Amino acid sequence: MLDRTAQTVSTQSLVTDRLRQLAIDLFSALRDASFDGVGISRETYGKSETKAMEIVAGIAAREGLRVEWDPARNLVITLPGRHPDLPAIGTGSHLDSVPVGGNYDGAAGVVAGLIALVAARRSGPPARTMRLYALRGEESAGFDGPCYFGSRALFGQLGGAGFAARPRSGETTLADWIRRAGAGLAASNPSSKRSAAASCRPGRTALYVSNVS
Repeated sequence: MLDRTAQTVSTQSLVTDRLRQLAIDLFSALRDASFDGVGISRETYGKSETKAMEIVAGIAAREGLRVEWDPARNLVITLPGRHPDLPAIGTGSHLDSVPVGGNYDGAAGVVAGLIALVAARRSGPPARTMRLYALRGEESAGFDGPCYFGSRALFGQLGGAGFAARPRSGETTLADWIRRAGAGLAASNPSSKRSAAASCRPGRTALYVSNVS
């Protein structure tokens, strides 16, 4: 009995160590992809934010999780549950940052959620589906006006005014930045009042754990 207990503790410790190392490696990769010489800059719908999304997506796929992109190019990572008819458990955060910010800005919540899904998968499928949302443009630091572009799009609340938002440099519009990031969002007409199609419906979510950092 004691030998079995010791073996269980040893196995759990090994799993914890591997998950900790996974988080360390992920933070390191995110830093390498977005270090600006002083701090971290992951601009809304810019190359560094997109690269951060792709890094997280790659690790999630490697860990056997389902990886999808919504119409606004938010990253949605899913661990299917044993009872897919039940409302899911959700969590998430953003991956953009303020200029010359910190590496944990937003990303800590995404990494925490990803580690939770990986740990759950290694323990066997959960009863409910678990879902991680890595959101675009929560800081929206380079834009004037309302922010939270990714989460508004997630719930179908990003309409013409959001698409028409301009960066402080005055160049182009948010719609152009979204298209450059490879999104399939129908945002070619910023004057339209049509909202982005919702990819998250509250009625299908039993619980959402906020990991915004």
